[in-house]
Amino acid sequence: MKILSMLLLISFLSGFLFGQEKCFQVSKFLVEKNKMFYRSYSSSQEIIEARTLNTKVFKTEHNIVFRIFSHFVHYIDNNGRLQDISPGCCDFNWQVNESFSGYADGLFEETNICGTNTNYIYVNEPYYYRGFVEFNTDAVPDSAVIDSIILNLFCVQWLNPSEGHDIWSMENRPLSSTAMTIYNDAANGDCYIANYVGGAGWNSWNLGEQGVSRFDSLLPFDWFAVGISGFNSSSAADLLYQCGTGYIDVIESVGIKRNQKSLQTTRPVISISPAPFTTTTTIILSFPPKRAQSCAALFQIYDSAARLVKTFPSVEISNFKSVKIIWDGTDEHNMTVPRGRYFCRLKTNGWTITKQLIFIH
Repeated sequence: MKILSMLLLISFLSGFLFGQEKCFQVSKFLVEKNKMFYRSYSSSQEIIEARTLNTKVFKTEHNIVFRIFSHFVHYIDNNGRLQDISPGCCDFNWQVNESFSGYADGLFEETNICGTNTNYIYVNEPYYYRGFVEFNTDAVPDSAVIDSIILNLFCVQWLNPSEGHDIWSMENRPLSSTAMTIYNDAANGDCYIANYVGGAGWNSWNLGEQGVSRFDSLLPFDWFAVGISGFNSSSAADLLYQCGTGYIDVIESVGIKRNQKSLQTTRPVISISPAPFTTTTTIILSFPPKRAQSCAALFQIYDSAARLVKTFPSVEISNFKSVKIIWDGTDEHNMTVPRGRYFCRLKTNGWTITKQLIFIH
């Protein structure tokens, strides 16, 4: 009997040490795995080769859908393949290591992250609770033409049905921000959804044109985040979203993708030379010559954390008059910025174009 027990123990330890060594810790789901991984889609529609640790990609007759989770949903097996996380694979207490959602407590300047003090995203204005969720979007190509963004969160309880909340854009990346910045951002920027009243279970929101524009402008930075605020109730725990169960569906229309080349002939163009640069670089803003058009444009430089570095005077660009901007690697205060990766953003009334700059002084 002892020998049999020892064999079973050795077998268990071998499977744990070698079969599970690359398996990431994840959280237990409040619903069955396939309802979260494959809601509205089937596993046969998934493009397996396009998986990343936190993203699934589905192809339908009309759309490509990037389902981006706020946590890992795949692990790397011993053959180097990305596999679905399942109860037999991993420790299901994922909240310990999650840091992509939570709430900011502005009163005590404390950022509560999943597993640190709570497994829930609290939202309640009288208690200074504003929630946030961040997504790593590196699976979406920077050239993707996005049609819509659908946010999905699982609500544990909504005990005050007369109260709603708002959903906002986040102007600063939560994971590189202070608690007070997160708190302020969660009720600032673009208001995607106003006074939403929902309930326990899955809640979904189409973030509209503002969400698509914001997502598109952040694609080179590989992140997207939302803030949740405005709920008022007498108890701190009246509105709780579950940490680690959020995801966004980033929908790219197949038809739009096929027509991307024709769209490129009408959108502004940014040309940069030299790239990378050591002292100065010249940036040319223009429209392609295919169609007569002109408009006012805002041109700004951001760092790799999406913090504004410099804003240039408003310019007028057209297909018959290009604009030349010279950047010498300085910020608003004419101080030289550290070497590294930066992004220039051109914003008009119809387009937001972002390109990368590498400063190597």
